[in-house]
Amino acid sequence: MQTYYLNGPQMRALLIDAPLTVLIYGRRLGKSTEIIAHQSLNRVFGMQRGVFLLMGRTYKQVLELTLPATKTGWAKRGYVEDVHYVVGKKPPPSWPKPFYLPSSYEHTISWFNGSCFCLGSQDRPGLVNSLTVCGLFADEAKFLIEERFKEDALPTVSAPSYLFPDNPHNRFITLCSSMPSSMEEGEWLFNYQKLMEPERCRVVLQAALKLEELRRLRYEATTDGMRWYYQNQILDFEAELAKARKGLVFYDEASTLANLGVLGMDYLYQQMEVLKDKFPQEILNLRPDPGAKSFYANLSKRHFYTAYNYSFIDGQRGKADAGDADCRQDSDLVPGQPLIIGMDFGANINCIVTGQTDPEVFGFRTLKNHFVLRPKILDDVCEDWCRYYRFHNCRRIRFWYDKTGNNSNSNSKLTYAQQAQRVFARNGWEVEMCPMGGANTRHHEKYLLINSALAGKDRRFPRLLFNEGNCEELKESMFRAPAKTDSGGFIHKDKSSERRPSVQPQYATHLSDAWDTMIFGEFSSCLNGVDMGGYDVFTR
Repeated sequence: MQTYYLNGPQMRALLIDAPLTVLIYGRRLGKSTEIIAHQSLNRVFGMQRGVFLLMGRTYKQVLELTLPATKTGWAKRGYVEDVHYVVGKKPPPSWPKPFYLPSSYEHTISWFNGSCFCLGSQDRPGLVNSLTVCGLFADEAKFLIEERFKEDALPTVSAPSYLFPDNPHNRFITLCSSMPSSMEEGEWLFNYQKLMEPERCRVVLQAALKLEELRRLRYEATTDGMRWYYQNQILDFEAELAKARKGLVFYDEASTLANLGVLGMDYLYQQMEVLKDKFPQEILNLRPDPGAKSFYANLSKRHFYTAYNYSFIDGQRGKADAGDADCRQDSDLVPGQPLIIGMDFGANINCIVTGQTDPEVFGFRTLKNHFVLRPKILDDVCEDWCRYYRFHNCRRIRFWYDKTGNNSNSNSKLTYAQQAQRVFARNGWEVEMCPMGGANTRHHEKYLLINSALAGKDRRFPRLLFNEGNCEELKESMFRAPAKTDSGGFIHKDKSSERRPSVQPQYATHLSDAWDTMIFGEFSSCLNGVDMGGYDVFTR
């Protein structure tokens, strides 16, 4: 009998094995390696020839994070790629066919018993929309767009009930996630807790434990008679347990502390140092504060999109010289259009936020953030930026910076802005220097402009959008930037995170400041009451 260690939350989830399972677990709790891997094997062998969906917010996430971890879990349980299953290619002709043949094997995992997983995501909707599946697994579900999930993914879980009439997992859904960063991001997942019946789950858990005990006794039996005796009890228990699981909802939250026996205290101390103020969310699995007031009050999930150029990414897969990511993997970069940047300068972090106008939709897209931490310096982040955008066919930059860009190091005659310009010019870029001038813009004015633009109801402002896949740190910096009100009633950004050692610089307000500078520089004229509707705001 093969044995392996499972921690408490893993055992609880796998024993209850509800048709609708929603798990919000901290880091290193084995969401993919243990839970998705184990449950998916149960589905493979309990629903032979069934078709299932393994999905995420982006296809890149599925390929680079979820699938490798799940395959590790399968290998741990004795199942080997190209022996028991194949990925992305046609299976051997001797293997049984699934009930619903995929249109292409490029995005599938085929098993030797005819079961099949389709790989899908919300940024490649064509891989999901046409499917009919017996159930789905979604990893890092907090990143899923709820409306899209309900409109696109859930309708695919529609395999006929007659395929597996006695199996409670026909049309199952398993959602796994780490703790959301904000209440808005996680509320739809938290709502599943209201559907759970704790007493039913407790009864199922006790019955599942009894079933495992019977299986152990059957394994240890020394005579055929005893083995048959326990086997009959097992069959009866399995039938009753299937009935008890029908329609069951299980919701659970657990912190990384549940895996302390494996990880050890050293891991926790290390993560406290690395994660700093994200430790409560990522490790302790604490819910976000629902009452926190954000400087970006109107920023929401609707402002974020993903835009991977999968034709390019698919073509690079497996190439030895694929190298680091560059702008060719982005499908939102408009050829022939200049790039617009804002920067923030400092001893601990230097960062760049890049944007571009999109006249087609009267919008402004924030394409990517770059940053370096000390001991790296300003030149390093500029070189990183130049490497990433070296294939862009318009070599013009509009560079916005505030008064700190006019400062300089004691050992240099160049200001920070001039130092950055020198690196850009050395790499073949023509730079339009756009200083904000004078004292720093009042935060209250920024607050009014930014939140009016984010609201999307004022025709003076373009539509503001963010490439979520390329702006992870900027997104966190903005969502975590609190607002404070002074004695005069004016709203300011609370920048105290920049002075707290417990906050990683990339999640403090530095990146959001760089974005503010770019946006205020581009659109401050809108505050003068000029209606920009019908006028090309991007013509300078």
